[in-house]
Amino acid sequence: QVTDSNNCISQQQFSVFEPSTLTLSLQANDISCYGMSDGSILSAVSGGNGGYSYSWSNSDITASTDSLDVGIYSLTVVDVNNCSVIDYGIINQPNAMYATINATDVNCNSGTDGMIDITISGGVLPYVFSWNNGSISEDLQNVSAGIYTVSILDNNNCLLSLSDTIEQ
Repeated sequence: QVTDSNNCISQQQFSVFEPSTLTLSLQANDISCYGMSDGSILSAVSGGNGGYSYSWSNSDITASTDSLDVGIYSLTVVDVNNCSVIDYGIINQPNAMYATINATDVNCNSGTDGMIDITISGGVLPYVFSWNNGSISEDLQNVSAGIYTVSILDNNNCLLSLSDTIEQ
């Protein structure tokens, strides 16, 4: 309402709108195998006044970032009104797969009482075993002398290979 010096009144209504709150959420996808750099973080932005710009702590300027190492990453999103929001994503990795192999030799010439015992840790359970003699069990029992190789695959498809010899 405006009143002039002659007491004339003019009145008008206005509506003032504001954009919804600028929000950001991040979804971190951890590294699949120890020592790799295949982590990623996806972002979801809503609100604000659109026209978002992205600035990651690793210098990426896209909505999502990948090929990440272990660490904490920040993303700052700014809309066209220069409103900003920041969030953090953490990239982890599984423990390194580590295994020991222990062979027990056969007792007699041409015997089949050899054994191989594997102890494994790290990676992501469950493990899948594949031996060069066709076995898929973790350990070997009742085998003859020879060189045995096992490939161990964890649930993230990380691979570890070991060999040992059973002697006569």
